[in-house]
Amino acid sequence: MLYREGLSGNVLLLAILAAFLSILSLILKESSFDLPFTDRVLTGPQFLMGVIAFIAGIGWLMVRNMVAKRLRRRLYTYIVIGVLASAAFIGSVDYAFEKVLAQHQRDRILVMLGQMEDPQGLGYNVKQSQTAIGSGGFGGKGYLEGTSPNSSTCPCRAPISSSAPWARSGAFLGTATVVILLTVLILRIIRISDRQRSRFTRIYAYCVASIFFHLMITSA
Repeated sequence: MLYREGLSGNVLLLAILAAFLSILSLILKESSFDLPFTDRVLTGPQFLMGVIAFIAGIGWLMVRNMVAKRLRRRLYTYIVIGVLASAAFIGSVDYAFEKVLAQHQRDRILVMLGQMEDPQGLGYNVKQSQTAIGSGGFGGKGYLEGTSPNSSTCPCRAPISSSAPWARSGAFLGTATVVILLTVLILRIIRISDRQRSRFTRIYAYCVASIFFHLMITSA
């Protein structure tokens, strides 16, 4: 929405890179890597920084061999700033994860990333929803039919679990149909919003589209 209203694409790109680095840092947090031909062991964040430095080195060589001299200094500056910013960001992810987030928030993130198994606790609703949806197969079991009752399979009406009963009934075909219909509806709302002259009206329509986008994500 903000991008369509004139926000620089660089901000969107930086946000995507920050999210990508955060996820990789958390996934590799407890990992270790042996350096070949040495006895040294790298931690996950150190290995990630090594990969970034390697990519930056390739970019440096490409700039030196393929870019005009008058443009090299600026690109060199971007590469150095990018490496330093990545190192600072990766170092801050662990601090923010351990010191800023509450315990239940850390647990939910770890369960979502597959770093912690808790099928009877935090991961219960997701696990039972996956079981309920998978039991429908390709064509589904029919309306209100299934191997598990709706109330006991998904006791907490979270978005991902609330879609499990009808997803089990319709299975792949039913869920795909719902996702396609929601996609058409979202595109229609965006098309209408682009025609509005008032900024408030456009932003309001984008917000309505984001609500249906959330429903589509939870259904998918």
